[in-house]
Amino acid sequence: MVLPSLKKFTLTTMCGADVGGKVIKCSARALGTLHEMLLRSQCSLTQLHLIDSVLDNNLVNIIRRVPSLQELLIEFYEWMEGYDPIMQSLVTQLSEVSPVNGSFRHCMVPNLQKLGVNLLDLSHPRIYFINSAFVHMVASRLHPPSDTPRLTKLQLWTEQGRHDLDEEAKNALMSLRDEGLELDFSWDDLDEDPMF
Repeated sequence: MVLPSLKKFTLTTMCGADVGGKVIKCSARALGTLHEMLLRSQCSLTQLHLIDSVLDNNLVNIIRRVPSLQELLIEFYEWMEGYDPIMQSLVTQLSEVSPVNGSFRHCMVPNLQKLGVNLLDLSHPRIYFINSAFVHMVASRLHPPSDTPRLTKLQLWTEQGRHDLDEEAKNALMSLRDEGLELDFSWDDLDEDPMF
């Protein structure tokens, strides 16, 4: 499939009345197939939502293929042990900058303005990639090294105590509100910051 005009894409698990009440999970090859489609299409995606897709090393390759991306949402209803290193690699690469025409800019998705990471699997005890490096990445995108758009919103839904943020990292993340970043930590808007 070739879709050169594609701007928004959502890859998701399906469930509900549309599919007879069944849950239809994303194929384990879905990210690989998406990567191939992006290579063929050469489209300029601005929005990408990955909802309960099976993560593999194609995740970073996909994000690298869409420098025009402005909004990225990654949501998990089922968390697997092997996802932490994949997400940590993504966080590291989202932090990296390189010189471009005499100034520095983020190497991957320099126009990213909205980032969402939602961890809705209550059976997994701890998620390690939400750590001080994650906070550093968010801060670097709030204050980009050049005149590229900055991160304006972070949506981070997880249960209290499941992240790997120490007090200093938590405080640093919360202080980004004062610098203009919209932070959304709430599952249902009843508690302001339930993850802390």
